[in-house]
Amino acid sequence: MKDYYQKSIRALQLAGMSTRTQECYTRSVRMLVDFYNKPPDKINETQLQDYFLHRRNVAKWSRKIGDVRAGIALAMHVLHEHPLL
Repeated sequence: MKDYYQKSIRALQLAGMSTRTQECYTRSVRMLVDFYNKPPDKINETQLQDYFLHRRNVAKWSRKIGDVRAGIALAMHVLHEHPLL
């Protein structure tokens, strides 16, 4: 997880993101990791979709879902070289 964290912070800084945005995005990924109890590079696309649906429909995160998606999209881009979601 530390390697991912360093890669993420570096990518966010290179993109010119504020410290607050960096914290928000990395927190989003930490919550995803805690939800599945596995590192972010072991979480597949279907699991991501399920997580977003859970947050929106069960946890009622309609206003926060944009930040969660953005943070996790960055993680997938950094870790898997996926296009941003």
